[in-house]
Amino acid sequence: MRKSLRVALLFCCGLLAIAPLSARSQSPHLNLYVQPLQSADADLAKSVREKLIVEFEKRGISVVESGEGADAILSASGLVESTSPTSLGHRPSIRIRAGMRLVNRNGVAIWASDVASARFAVSRTASFVDKAAEGVVAALTLESKRRASEPASQK
Repeated sequence: MRKSLRVALLFCCGLLAIAPLSARSQSPHLNLYVQPLQSADADLAKSVREKLIVEFEKRGISVVESGEGADAILSASGLVESTSPTSLGHRPSIRIRAGMRLVNRNGVAIWASDVASARFAVSRTASFVDKAAEGVVAALTLESKRRASEPASQK
């Protein structure tokens, strides 16, 4: 029984070591530019943009510093909604919400969504960033497949 347990543990450890490599190899090979988020709260907008960039890079998306070399550009206009605390000693609830749009290098929208943090999430920014990243990565994957299937004369 010990031998089978050791084999199972080695197998699981091997899968964990391989998983990040396989996830990266399946990500689209397109360059993304993330425009500054438009919001009344400039500090929050900057923080959310940086978190988006980190999340895209974790998911294997190449993020570039300008729109010139980008295959796709992500823009967002958002706001922060806050509510009053429900009782003494409780923090106010904050919800992040933004209209987001992803366009390819030809200016064609390939994804657009109204993204909002989960209502009961522990971290509003993490919830927002995760939802946005899921949509953008899915759209970039489809765009990458579309590009790979088009004739060389159209690329």
